[in-house]
Amino acid sequence: MGAGVVLLVEDADRDAALIEAILGAAGYATRRALSLAGGLEALRDVDFDVVLIDLGLPDAEGGTVLDVVLDAAWLAPVVVVTGRDDPEMELDALRSGAQEWLSKGSGLTSSAVLRCVRHAIARREGQRAVDSRNLEAVTQRLRSALDRTETLRPASNGRKPERPWYTRALDAAFG
Repeated sequence: MGAGVVLLVEDADRDAALIEAILGAAGYATRRALSLAGGLEALRDVDFDVVLIDLGLPDAEGGTVLDVVLDAAWLAPVVVVTGRDDPEMELDALRSGAQEWLSKGSGLTSSAVLRCVRHAIARREGQRAVDSRNLEAVTQRLRSALDRTETLRPASNGRKPERPWYTRALDAAFG
């Protein structure tokens, strides 16, 4: 089994070939898109483990690329791979939801690319674990609160219902 599936949205052949070679050697399957539109189409077809995007594409530039991809790839972490050297844009990208900023040129080393991809995937897995624990805690608190409410309110026929309506609703919603 491979290490994961990566979407690479990159129009520069040389940069794409380097990144694909690095990822391939580490066991990652890579699908490449040459434009934002191509990347969005790929995101509709496949559940990627991570998305690598360039901010300078033929059909979109800068923060627009990142915003659109973050909306479309809401389950996959996004790493910006760009030739832009703009510290403020880098911080804006990270604040907006990008997992990492990887500079082209001297930044496209095997260790840097793999570190960014592995860390982005690990962060996503960690966030899913936290989200799962939080959902379970909220569900338990909600059940407890509803149970207390039900015991305070007598049933109209004088008996406590066997299974209150909210129990069925919570079971259907949260399992």
